[in-house]
Amino acid sequence: TLLSSVKMPRSLVSSRIAPAAIDNAAQTTTAFRIMSSDSIRGEAVFVVRKIFPYTTVALILALLYVGWTFYSRHESNQRAQEQADAKKAEARKDIVDRYFGSGEVRFPLFHADSAVLKPGETAHLCYGVVNAVSVKLDPPVEAIKPSYRHCIEIAPRKTTTYTITGVNAKGESKSATLEVRVER
Repeated sequence: TLLSSVKMPRSLVSSRIAPAAIDNAAQTTTAFRIMSSDSIRGEAVFVVRKIFPYTTVALILALLYVGWTFYSRHESNQRAQEQADAKKAEARKDIVDRYFGSGEVRFPLFHADSAVLKPGETAHLCYGVVNAVSVKLDPPVEAIKPSYRHCIEIAPRKTTTYTITGVNAKGESKSATLEVRVER
């Protein structure tokens, strides 16, 4: 009211009042800003304190779920791999057993070139033995040894039955016979 009764130039009034009004307005705005940022921080802290335990529990549960998922997938993959390896090993064992036996002596090959000879003729007697550490031929023709395929020359004078006997590492033996006839 004092200012309104005194006639002053407009520029003077604004230069005298403006700094004080600006200071008051700045202080009010700053106080408002401080108060509002403090209240916002306070509310944020309150919200965080209220939500934090639930968020932590949810985060822990999510991590446990993800961890269990990866672990269970790893376990199932490992079991599947072990089963596949076991099937492959069983298939290999079947093949080995089919060809070589399961540790027992086998004679996949035991024959003569000719089953019937004339006196004085010779023939080849061929044998093959699997899983044997020693082999014996009766009647003896020459010293023989375990082999997958070996032939010896025979010249029987009369009809002869050849017996081959193989012994494995366990001491188990097996024999096979072959008759070569000599016709006069």
